[in-house]
Amino acid sequence: MNKLIFIFPTLLFISLTSSTIEKKNTQITEANYLKEDSLLWQGYEKDVRAIYRLMEKYPEKTDSLESVLSLLSNKASIKNVELALKYFSVPSGLQRVYMLRDLIGKRTLKCILNALSDSLQNNPYAGYIRNYVEVHQLAEGDRYVTFDCQTSSGEKFDWKSMEKKNLLLLYDGLSCMGHSGRDYLKEVLDKTDREDLEIVVFCLVSSLENLKKLQEQYPYLTLISNLQLEGNPMNIIYNAQSQPTCFMIDREGIIQVRSEGLDPKRFEAFLKSDGCLNPTAHQNPR
Repeated sequence: MNKLIFIFPTLLFISLTSSTIEKKNTQITEANYLKEDSLLWQGYEKDVRAIYRLMEKYPEKTDSLESVLSLLSNKASIKNVELALKYFSVPSGLQRVYMLRDLIGKRTLKCILNALSDSLQNNPYAGYIRNYVEVHQLAEGDRYVTFDCQTSSGEKFDWKSMEKKNLLLLYDGLSCMGHSGRDYLKEVLDKTDREDLEIVVFCLVSSLENLKKLQEQYPYLTLISNLQLEGNPMNIIYNAQSQPTCFMIDREGIIQVRSEGLDPKRFEAFLKSDGCLNPTAHQNPR
């Protein structure tokens, strides 16, 4: 089994690449991209299932096998980028370039935009990439940026109402975080006053009706949206893709914490430093 642990990463790499490496004369077409992309992820899923079977059979090797899983994920990510760069000139390839924008680099993205055919220049994803390239993506230490969006009542969201408060801004993810995550958000609200902290969630919905339904499910949160599923300001300006991506913004509008997924330790460290996190929970009417 020890030998297997050492050679398995190599075998996985060979399996992953040999099933997806194309011949030099492969034509750059939509169909060929979809085929290669499918082979990539089919091979990845097959190898992941094999690793989990090994974990069940050899639980004492779980740590080593988790390292193999990490390696496999990294190799798949690299191949994902390679395929996107190879097939950027077809619609699905260009869409994947947009999805992987933060892994590709703006110089390369500019070259891709310049090389697009006239028909793809007007593709929505070309527009999203162009917007992404032209603006600065926010990071910790930057001042947050407001943008037009609406609440579930259909009214324009008033960002000024957040001034002088701490703001936890989430990029979607309420369903992804599960009960424990949603319970955590309730707990944080119960331990703070609304003059000190607001939690606002940018929701990926395409209609006001869907936003209203979500607001009914989560009445303790402020839900907003611009009804744009992709290429929205959270994607472009905040460079958010994982759900949720979280931004803890201080009273002066400076991003203090950026995290993919909830990061209670860092959130609470900041709130304690601000002095607004009470040690015992109390109920605050919303």
